[in-house]
Amino acid sequence: MVGLGDALRQDFPEKFQDIPRLITRLSSAYYNRGKEHENRGKFDDAIAEYTRAIEIKDDFFEAYRNRGMAYYRNGNYENAKADFDKAIEIKPNDAVAYENRANVYLKMEDYNNAIDDFDKAIEIDPHDPLI
Repeated sequence: MVGLGDALRQDFPEKFQDIPRLITRLSSAYYNRGKEHENRGKFDDAIAEYTRAIEIKDDFFEAYRNRGMAYYRNGNYENAKADFDKAIEIKPNDAVAYENRANVYLKMEDYNNAIDDFDKAIEIDPHDPLI
């Protein structure tokens, strides 16, 4: 006869196989809520939801990039820059992240870094007409 402890130990490794998938789904749910808030112009609420997504999955590129835009739209350029820095660290070949950080640099009147980031964005994606 198999005891309860033995039965749990047998299923234990199998149950843990679902954890990465569940973490991704939960962080994605917060991310999607953040996008909805951002689309409605509720940037503080969007920032809170993106932050929850990042707390669950600390390498969530899109959450950093979108939270950076929400900070930017709120006029919080230091936090926006920090999020774009992190997004670029996670995904260094994303032209949009460089373009977004360049716009932050413009607001901060750091024109040399803005030019460098615009140049990098164009280097990464020379066919994007919006850069």
